Amino acid sequence: MNSLLLKILNPILLALVVNQFATGFFPALYGRNTFRLTHKQMAWVLMGALIAHLGLNRRWINHVYFKRRGPRTQNRSTEPERGSGIG
Repeated sequence: MNSLLLKILNPILLALVVNQFATGFFPALYGRNTFRLTHKQMAWVLMGALIAHLGLNRRWINHVYFKRRGPRTQNRSTEPERGSGIG
């Protein structure tokens, strides 16, 4: 289910980011009133989409960034392994 939601949310997120860049760098293209709507208010929509994106990817984020590190059982010798390119 997360995969389907991410497939829907990611293009929306891309469109929102492009909108923010376009309205931020070229506000004269839209006019004053349209700029207020498309840049300032859509920033809140972008924030909501980013929070939803992070929420849907929480399992991946936890796996990659918050790994549980168990005790190290690997024997560390002072000699480098063969074929490691050191020495």
